[in-house]
Amino acid sequence: MPRQVGTTGRAAIVPRSEFERLLVAIKCRTYPARDRAIACVSFYLGLRAKEIAALRLDDIYTRDGEVRAVLHLRPAYSKKGRMRDVYMSSEQLRSALSSYRLVRQAASWSEPLFPTRTGRHFTPNGMVQLFRDMYAQAGIEGASSHSGRRTMITRLAEMGVDLKAIATLAGHASIATTCIYVENNPARLARIMGQVDFD
Repeated sequence: MPRQVGTTGRAAIVPRSEFERLLVAIKCRTYPARDRAIACVSFYLGLRAKEIAALRLDDIYTRDGEVRAVLHLRPAYSKKGRMRDVYMSSEQLRSALSSYRLVRQAASWSEPLFPTRTGRHFTPNGMVQLFRDMYAQAGIEGASSHSGRRTMITRLAEMGVDLKAIATLAGHASIATTCIYVENNPARLARIMGQVDFD
């Protein structure tokens, strides 16, 4: 059973096949390495558009150019002004960031991780628009800058990760907030109901 898009009024959950389609479409964009890294940060770290826009090179890379194991998200970046640790364990994410580092020219480690064409930080709204353009180019409907975040949180829930851990990783103060993000997958619900049979 496919997951319906747009029935909740929230950003669509993006299945793996559509995420791969997004990455293919990004190859044709003006800044493919940057935009691929942005998409991976959204889907594998679950960061908000505001947080992605605010990142600096030294948040992600050591002075040797290596991808850090942990992103210490600064309070100024986050929605509630709280620092949180984000674990950059995904191999796909680390690969995208390593590839991006090879093409990202910078004079200072304090420069924006993802600069605009003029070299400045994206505004939060500018980052939202970038996601809108990427999804439109890939022909993915109902998705927004929040889709990566919702997809990551839902995937973790479907893997059986406890809500307290997911809330911590997402930077939610309340598990109730995390529950709002979790999209019920019809195929998963059908499997659950299949387990109620009497022996």
